[in-house]
Amino acid sequence: MAEFNLDNIIKLLEHAREHGISVSLVDNELSIRFQKGKAIDKSMLEALKLNKLYLVHYFKTYVSKDKKAGFLRIQKADRTGLTGLPVSHAQERLWFIDQMEGTVQYHIPTVLKLKGNLNVKALNFAIQQIVNRHEVLRTVIQESDGTALQFIGEHNHWQLNIIDGSGYLEGDALLENYIQQIINEPFDLSKDSMIRAHLVKISEQLHILVVTIHHIAADGWSVSIIVRELVELYNAFENGRPDKLLPLTIQYADYAAWQRQYLQGEALENKLGYW
Repeated sequence: MAEFNLDNIIKLLEHAREHGISVSLVDNELSIRFQKGKAIDKSMLEALKLNKLYLVHYFKTYVSKDKKAGFLRIQKADRTGLTGLPVSHAQERLWFIDQMEGTVQYHIPTVLKLKGNLNVKALNFAIQQIVNRHEVLRTVIQESDGTALQFIGEHNHWQLNIIDGSGYLEGDALLENYIQQIINEPFDLSKDSMIRAHLVKISEQLHILVVTIHHIAADGWSVSIIVRELVELYNAFENGRPDKLLPLTIQYADYAAWQRQYLQGEALENKLGYW
């Protein structure tokens, strides 16, 4: 099972939970339950089907054996008195690459063309709430005694960058070059939010939204989730209603702490021996 990736499988299960889908192993068979009244996400179901063998392997290898001890259950990390939280192995790898040669190649861009009347306040609010909601997007990575640690920033300290793009024309090569420059602007992992957004105003009825996320905080799968949350939060602000997003029970920092606790000693030796 050379393609099995523990990080990806756990992320998949977390995303499924966010969509009201519960996945478990019952009598050696994968069991999928849906939250009552919640729309079924077909792309999520397809992802679960494609990863069925890996999900079964995960439950058998990482959950079933230690279920009684509760050792593998991801809990919210105790942050009392802590100045920093451990990074995951994947984050540490990217942080090391960034120290050596930079990580512009690990930027995840999303470019959206927005036509019609745009409520800029609603857009800024929506993205700000996403950054508040997902700690990893307002987390910085700093070194302490040779060890990379993540420090979670405060709420409501993120801001949308608004740019006058009236000098550009739709489809203009100059505009495309400018957008690429925005995307390629390096992140300073020690002080920058892991997501930035630029709103380029071409005209009153046309805007280009450029969102760039560093891979140390997200992956390609995360983009679709962020876009869906953006739409919901924007509409909620526009209509003066509460959003319909479910609260997050754990954050990526909790997973990183869990991973560091689990993958050590005998467990680490066993996994290294397996690979």
